[in-house]
Amino acid sequence: MKLLSILISAILLSILTTLSAQDYQNIMRSNVVENINGKDYYLHKVKNGETLYAIARAYHINVDIIRKANYGVEDDINPDQILKIPVRPEPQIIEADKKEAINYRRIIAGETLYSISKEYNVSVEELKAANGGLPDGLKTGMFIKIPVNDGNKPEVIETSPQDKYSKIYFEYQAKEKVSIYKLALRYKVSIDTIFLLNPGINEQLISGQIIKIPFSSGDTGFITHTIKKRQTVKKLAKKYAITVEQIKEINKYISRHLLVGQVIQIPLLAMDANDAPPLDSLALIEQKLLSEESRTKTQKEKCYESYHTGEYKVALLLPFYMSVYDSVIRMQNETDTKETDPEFVKSFVFIQFYEGFMMAIDSMKKTGLKVKLHVYNLEDDISQTNQLLQNPEFKQMDLIVGPVFNSNFKIVADFAKEHQINIVNPLSTREEITYGNPYVFQPQPINNNQYQTLVDYLNEHHAYSQIFIARHNPYRNAIAFEELRNVLDRQLESRKGSFTGLYHEILYSRDSTYTFEHTASADFENVVITYSDSKVFILDMLRKLNELRDTFNITILGMPQWKEIDGLELEDLNNLNARILSKNYTNYNLPAVRYFVKEYRNRYATEPKEYAFTGYNIGVYFLSALMKYGPQFNDCIQYFDMELLNTGFDFESSPGNGYQNINWKILGFENYQLKDISDRLETYDLSNPPGKYYKYMEIIK
Repeated sequence: MKLLSILISAILLSILTTLSAQDYQNIMRSNVVENINGKDYYLHKVKNGETLYAIARAYHINVDIIRKANYGVEDDINPDQILKIPVRPEPQIIEADKKEAINYRRIIAGETLYSISKEYNVSVEELKAANGGLPDGLKTGMFIKIPVNDGNKPEVIETSPQDKYSKIYFEYQAKEKVSIYKLALRYKVSIDTIFLLNPGINEQLISGQIIKIPFSSGDTGFITHTIKKRQTVKKLAKKYAITVEQIKEINKYISRHLLVGQVIQIPLLAMDANDAPPLDSLALIEQKLLSEESRTKTQKEKCYESYHTGEYKVALLLPFYMSVYDSVIRMQNETDTKETDPEFVKSFVFIQFYEGFMMAIDSMKKTGLKVKLHVYNLEDDISQTNQLLQNPEFKQMDLIVGPVFNSNFKIVADFAKEHQINIVNPLSTREEITYGNPYVFQPQPINNNQYQTLVDYLNEHHAYSQIFIARHNPYRNAIAFEELRNVLDRQLESRKGSFTGLYHEILYSRDSTYTFEHTASADFENVVITYSDSKVFILDMLRKLNELRDTFNITILGMPQWKEIDGLELEDLNNLNARILSKNYTNYNLPAVRYFVKEYRNRYATEPKEYAFTGYNIGVYFLSALMKYGPQFNDCIQYFDMELLNTGFDFESSPGNGYQNINWKILGFENYQLKDISDRLETYDLSNPPGKYYKYMEIIK
């Protein structure tokens, strides 16, 4: 009897096990994968008879993980209920070649190049170099390559849904016979990656077959296909269910005979509801319930909404020459001579920069910034610089401002690059300081960038003007003049008037104003770009053009050096509607400038000069960047243009290099007064994130 009982129990257990296996094997897995709050989920719609346990087994996942992903879900689930099933994380290493391994990483919401560099123990510049420079920044859902080195080789770990890595694919289960070429179009992925992830699969899937589909890397309007033996355009068109003409349209120079290994583009065509491949039953549901929650945001949107809290450490490196200051004081005490003017004492040269920077800190603290400032006296002394870098606290800085001497700056900039700390060179206009170091910021605009501002101004405001470029002789400023001419040739838009050519050249030492008088337009405005810093040439040119202004409508455009030339006649400049390129312009009638000057006088009992404005501008801008984006603000700085007291900051960079301020101002004479006629940049309201604008300095009063 006992033996019979055991036998019956065994039979029942076998039946239950078989039923259980059949239960989960009959469950059709979802092919809808959504990224929700940075994590990928299958969206599974429960059908009659399905249990939580069976669903978990079908997706090869623990029941508790499903419960955790779906708050409030009990063992008893209902038909038509939607469950989020986590896509199991699994790092994927794909051999790029025999020498180098590449780690493919899918970007989730909120990630930055800095956070990924820390996670994988590689530098930001290595990440950019491996991914073509990433000119458009990171986008949620895209894939990037991560170089694998000895410091970041993946460990052999047991993957779990809590792992910080994400799969580069999701699992697709065919519900009927289907071509993988159509799946490539549907999921916007290369056919080559599907074959790579699924070795040995056929071109047609059978019902119930499960394969791996890589996540799409973005909306490019096409997918790629690498040509194999005996593949023709006609065969590809048939496989992808498109026409030969559609393939040829996107591949302009495709030949009739395709070469093995050749990569062509397959267009992603807009489909109407009748032509589209059958979507998973959850497609419409996820569009309705999860479209906003899981919407992929652009890098610009993520930067716009960013707002960081915390205390930041900032290093300010300036030469105060304290020993020189002590000597001056001692000399004054020992003699009965007149007090030395601070302007001519070495130690006072940079004190106004420091005072302006301190005012910026006080202003930003009122918006909620927490900062700990470390001030160092760093003179033009390499040994002193090397000694400073031995200080352990220097590695903990979130931002370094200075030093001001080029020899010192190179040493500190290399240190900053090694430890991934952003560093600001406050005064240099040498273009090479940003070469090869993506952590260097150069607020002072370099001369080469003024040509872009000039061309943009001409294209926007002088589309119908006749353009002239004038120089004194063929030798003076020859290299700079050639650079100006190259920019005009590349970017100056065609004239809209009845002109011949983009512009005319005036060689003043040869023919004075002859070229101008014989080619200038009597019907349209004539813009004369006078590229020279020669006072004699400029004064003579202004005088002769002023004599012609009754015959021709003339606007003269001068270079930044003009602001430093004494003796320019205001009458001539005003009559010729003069425009001057300039790095900055201080308008003392602006409320923000008046407020700054008043506060500076009250604090320091003296007048603020250029370095005081510079210190304040740099302080406000970079402390604002810290507060809004955190220490690694590089990915967002392109969206953070700011108008400041007497200048604007608009940073751009090229792959592998640092950031240069490209903002030059256009100054114009109106009623004998010089005015800033540039388009003003934006400012950001840091007291009300993520609000976009505020009236400058209004919040600090």
